[in-house]
Amino acid sequence: MILCQEFWIRQGFYVERFYGNSVYTLAGQMVTLCSLLPVTQREIGLNFTLALHALPTILAAQGYRTMFFEGYRDIRFNQTDVVMKKLGFHVIKAMEAESLNDSERSHVW
Repeated sequence: MILCQEFWIRQGFYVERFYGNSVYTLAGQMVTLCSLLPVTQREIGLNFTLALHALPTILAAQGYRTMFFEGYRDIRFNQTDVVMKKLGFHVIKAMEAESLNDSERSHVW
């Protein structure tokens, strides 16, 4: 673990402790990916019109291919797919029990 930490510190990308508070999941993801204060008055997916310089865009500019995996089975819930596409993710998928092996499937509830 220490070697990994030292690597990221040298690369200029390391956070010792991170706390992200939000009312619901998508708002929490926006806080983390876009350095925004949490939106509490309305749904982000329905009202997200800003062009943001978010983490996926920053990583893509450095040559990374970005992927977003949702733990919930429906990526369209709360328009998560729309928001993550606008943020610049290349691959956007929901976790589907069918794509898991037997060991992984036993942890889905």
